[in-house]
Amino acid sequence: MAVATGSPKWVAEKILKSLGIRDWFGAVVGADDVQAPKPAPETYLRAAELIGVDPKRCHAFEDTELGMQSARNAGMEVININVLLD
Repeated sequence: MAVATGSPKWVAEKILKSLGIRDWFGAVVGADDVQAPKPAPETYLRAAELIGVDPKRCHAFEDTELGMQSARNAGMEVININVLLD
């Protein structure tokens, strides 16, 4: 699994470490790791590349419209977590 966030990488790393789940993820890609952040697909494509998975085989769990657009543009299946939280 990987984290593909629109936040700076250091923020995601800090949160994941504080929750004790950083080791669950093979990669963390933040907005500062890419030239074109969300809604461009680069964040998701880079995350898939780092964990060695074809983007077409990935599922993205997203909470924002820009993130969903980004994942779709990367060719991923998108799960809108806002629907799951209702």
